Amino acid sequence: MVALPGEFTQLFQSLIKRAGPEVITKAMQPFLLDYGPNSVQVLRPGHPLMGTLYDLPIAGKAYAIVGSNGELSCDTSLTCSAITDGVVSYDSANYRYAKEFIIAPSSHNSFQSRKAIDFIIAKLKNNSI
Repeated sequence: MVALPGEFTQLFQSLIKRAGPEVITKAMQPFLLDYGPNSVQVLRPGHPLMGTLYDLPIAGKAYAIVGSNGELSCDTSLTCSAITDGVVSYDSANYRYAKEFIIAPSSHNSFQSRKAIDFIIAKLKNNSI
């Protein structure tokens, strides 16, 4: 998988030593055993770090591209929650602070979807990002 850079883990190690391990929530403690989470841990549903990050608004404009190997539209929470690219669900992919979002036909490779590419190019041309 992906290993964190040594500078990053040293930063976590320094922070924990200065602040003390008791400042880390019980939910996060197992993920910081090696002074930083790994990609498998962080990307799993329900990870406390992802929940916290998800609640933070992004500085600037944010957009979301949701991949779907099925339906390309939805109008209720129930129908939207059924959309997935086979790996990531609609609920995980659709950032609530997004200025605009699209559902692109794709498996877990929406970066290759013509609809996603056109969406990104249009935003760049309009200086919308």
